[in-house]
Amino acid sequence: MHTKVKGDVQEMERAHLEREIAQIRRRSVWRTVEVGTLTAGELVERIEHRGCRVGNRVKKFIVPRMHAALSPRTARLCDVTVKDLEGGKDLDAEAVYAAGAQWGLHLCEPEVGFRVMLNMVDELGHLQDEWIRLAMKPLYTEFYENGSGKMLSVLFLNRDQRGEFHLGVAQANPGVVWGRERRIIFELPD
Repeated sequence: MHTKVKGDVQEMERAHLEREIAQIRRRSVWRTVEVGTLTAGELVERIEHRGCRVGNRVKKFIVPRMHAALSPRTARLCDVTVKDLEGGKDLDAEAVYAAGAQWGLHLCEPEVGFRVMLNMVDELGHLQDEWIRLAMKPLYTEFYENGSGKMLSVLFLNRDQRGEFHLGVAQANPGVVWGRERRIIFELPD
């Protein structure tokens, strides 16, 4: 077979395989978490007790806006990349959420990020420098201590290069691009 044709066929096979993998990731339960059983303060306390650092902006801007679920429930989550949603493009948060909605995925309540973090700190095998963003309604946070700058933010879960866990905020302003390999947690429909 001609080398160029062979290369084209291999590329088509690779693209087909990537689409199949994306389809599986968009529909598969990555993990489940129970929500609605602890207050925001109790979640922060438990996370910090396990050695995870909860960022100041999370405590100041996210925690006060968290509302406990009216009744406990199980949230079924999927872990997808931006590429899984939109076939290889870099996207901003709004486009990521629109692509997720097209696949039937739902935004999460902030509590979901806290619950996933609680699970992660007790698990072995997490990658060093692992970053995961929570698909949630972005909230305004300040990025200067004097309050002179505001940005739309979502929760991120991180295990840094030293192996330490962090729960912080990531920028989600319009136009801020999330790379195609960026991992995002969505909630699966019931």
